[in-house]
Amino acid sequence: MKSCIIFLGAPGSGKGTQAEWLSKEMKLEKVSTGDLIRSEIQKGTVFSKKISPFILQGKLVPDRHIFSLLKKKLAPLFGMGFILDGYPRNYNQAIWFDKFLSNYPDILQMVFYLNLKLPTLISRVCGRRICDNCKKIYHIKFFPTKDNVYCDSCGGKLTLRIDDNKEMVSIRYGIFKKLIRPVITFYGDRIHEVDAEQSQWLVSQEIKKYLSHDHFKN
Repeated sequence: MKSCIIFLGAPGSGKGTQAEWLSKEMKLEKVSTGDLIRSEIQKGTVFSKKISPFILQGKLVPDRHIFSLLKKKLAPLFGMGFILDGYPRNYNQAIWFDKFLSNYPDILQMVFYLNLKLPTLISRVCGRRICDNCKKIYHIKFFPTKDNVYCDSCGGKLTLRIDDNKEMVSIRYGIFKKLIRPVITFYGDRIHEVDAEQSQWLVSQEIKKYLSHDHFKN
């Protein structure tokens, strides 16, 4: 059965890393609303001018903008299944996405919530670096490159996201916790909570145990 696997968690909780790992294991495309938004900003589109002020203030982009980006991206993926990184982020998005998925009854939905405390989150996020080219995620302490300047995989330059600092992380975490509670309630027993204070490997193993071996392709 085709799968829609959702990863929820505060920015920096490791959901992107786990989604990337699982996309390779299951041969499914990973879709991140954050990546979609950053792509628009990098291109300097008219749309980017609408959403940039929200990002600079540490606020979430309005739902109507997210909806339009996501629908366009997901349309060709329902025949194969996909992994969704960081969406839905609030109750209205969860309601909308559940109704949207009801049009595809052959899609199996699974939701993982990576729970992480603020001090750990600040430590992780402020040391995170992203490759400008291939978007691979590194960390100056936990997963460094050879020189912490260039990507070991493609040679692209590593950058620190504009909102990856202590103040912005704290703001984003507070907003996230407030908005995610009703989402967790909405999904109820459909959601699997994972302790993201664990190592990356242990988190992966905990996720894997919830999934049938049939999901993994050799």
